[in-house]
Amino acid sequence: MSATAVTGHRPHKLPDEKTGHDAMNPFRVAVRRAISEYLWHTRPEKLLSGGAAGIDLDFLLCGAALGIPFEMYLPLPADRHWQSLPQVDRPLHRYLQALASKIVVCSNGYTALVGKYGPGTELGGEHGAIHSPFLVRDEYMVEQLGPEDRLLSVWDGTDGGTAYTTRYAQKTGRTVDLLDLQVLKDPQRDLFRKLEVRRL
Repeated sequence: MSATAVTGHRPHKLPDEKTGHDAMNPFRVAVRRAISEYLWHTRPEKLLSGGAAGIDLDFLLCGAALGIPFEMYLPLPADRHWQSLPQVDRPLHRYLQALASKIVVCSNGYTALVGKYGPGTELGGEHGAIHSPFLVRDEYMVEQLGPEDRLLSVWDGTDGGTAYTTRYAQKTGRTVDLLDLQVLKDPQRDLFRKLEVRRL
């Protein structure tokens, strides 16, 4: 069964920061159109997402519209994760959570519950221990990908969680496809021109 996971920016990192949380802003519409076309052409049998606001939820929404089953990998227990989301994204998250075929909680916020560090590994610890439940989630989700699977990185090239996850997937030999958001930062960009996905 082929799977595609996603990593991507939260709304405040999208090109139009003032309207990033508006699901109908032209940037998010253009990205969702590109994600839908990508999923239609690659035809994965399963999707994996971290369930964060922005690209993660948009990816699941596109997949749900195409009838592709999906799993959510949450950095925190579901209620705590839901409370960490912007108010405007909570209804969509609840809706998609109800549709998920599987929900994996990756940490309790203080210790890892899954992954290479082993259950019970303290977060934010010394000696190179991972510092964030979000990075535990990102790594564990990437680790679920096999040789026939891929990670879709919806990324503008800046540092942060999306960069970390993209580099981790590359470092561990996973196939990574890039939907490059740098082109959206060009003020002359034609929003009706199709965004392209390429192999990274």
